[in-house]
Amino acid sequence: MSERIVSLLERYFQLSEKEAVDLADELDSLYNELKSKYLEALWKPEENRELAEKIVKRAVELIKAGSLGFESELALIALLDILSTDLYDKHLLYRSGGEEG
Repeated sequence: MSERIVSLLERYFQLSEKEAVDLADELDSLYNELKSKYLEALWKPEENRELAEKIVKRAVELIKAGSLGFESELALIALLDILSTDLYDKHLLYRSGGEEG
């Protein structure tokens, strides 16, 4: 799958509509697969404390850094998305469903 994604990304601005829709689906699947790994670590930190702590620590480092380069800014965006999803899921989504988070 990754070879196909790379091939399509390399032609990102020349994609047909069908290719663009296919790529969007593949990117969404890859995104969700990767994000799930990190959300699981945050959801169950007792099972993967090291990874959960690395996620939070890296986000703190990037926020404190202030001015960020391109790669660091993209990393921070991803980390903020992961952390906000985790907090929303644990403290808002389940609480609104009648469970305490």
